[in-house]
Amino acid sequence: MFPEAKRELAHVLWIGGATDAGKSTVARNLAQRYGASVYHYDKDDAGQIEKLARTVPEVDQFLKASLEERWVQPAPQKMFAYLLFVFPLRFPLVLESLLAMPKDQLILADGFGLLPELVQPVLSNPHQAIWLVPTKKFKWESMTRRGKPSFAASVSDPEKARLNLFARDMLLADYYRQQVPSYGYTLQEVDGSCSADEMIDLTEAHFAQYLTTLS
Repeated sequence: MFPEAKRELAHVLWIGGATDAGKSTVARNLAQRYGASVYHYDKDDAGQIEKLARTVPEVDQFLKASLEERWVQPAPQKMFAYLLFVFPLRFPLVLESLLAMPKDQLILADGFGLLPELVQPVLSNPHQAIWLVPTKKFKWESMTRRGKPSFAASVSDPEKARLNLFARDMLLADYYRQQVPSYGYTLQEVDGSCSADEMIDLTEAHFAQYLTTLS
């Protein structure tokens, strides 16, 4: 962890949580409203994983594995355990990326690997971060609507791969449900009862003390 990161990242607002909760949509729309920058964790995925693979055998093994070996053969619990293994390894690279961005502009960072225990050391205030998690029903409907996983046609058992991914992601959602409150942070369930605009407004209200300075 970078010793000066808390001070140097005081202009970053964090939106973490499980997949298919609308994190990127919220971050992108808030950034547009306030002229802020956006850091999407997913867009750095390939480069960061490739960098880690040079020195971490487990990551190298994952990178070299076939889609079948990644998504059909392993149990969801093993897939989830890999996430918890790799997220802490990626986080210093996330900080590097954020520290390289302009410091005179608010940044909204979103991603499914922003665990509260990783973000906590760089937060200046609990209202600097929020975590969104989908209910099972919302998650399943979102996956179906978006045609996930995108690689389904490339594996021998698309339905098993889909169910494995769904189960892995719900394990991650449950992890966030346990961990976020234990740090005294804010967790928002996404169940479809709020529209996308209402979810953006809710997150905007959470970040109000940072955003009002930009109005």
